Amino acid sequence: MTSRVYTDYVRDVIGALEKCLEFTEGMQFSGFTEDEKTVLR
Repeated sequence: MTSRVYTDYVRDVIGALEKCLEFTEGMQFSGFTEDEKTVLR
């Protein structure tokens, strides 16, 4: 197993944020908060 450097973790975070943006693209806040798969209740 190769060791990871901090830039690897930064890339992981950026990738996760990009997926969040793609998932919520076009959603209004009200729709986001009412969607069962985006908000735990």
